[in-house]
Amino acid sequence: MINRTGIKVPNKYIGAIKEIYQDADGYWGILEKGFYADGMGGYDECHVIHEDTHINFLKQVRQIKKL
Repeated sequence: MINRTGIKVPNKYIGAIKEIYQDADGYWGILEKGFYADGMGGYDECHVIHEDTHINFLKQVRQIKKL
């Protein structure tokens, strides 16, 4: 996992995330193949997490599921 932020990701999810970065739109997380972001609409095609704050980003990280 490449983490370009100061966000502390729980060890349980490190293998599921390819990259985390921040830009003007907030925090972004790109997931590894075989995982999806269940909290981002409930579709197993969603492989990106985006939130405005790091707190909300971590809430979404905790909703990552395996395909």
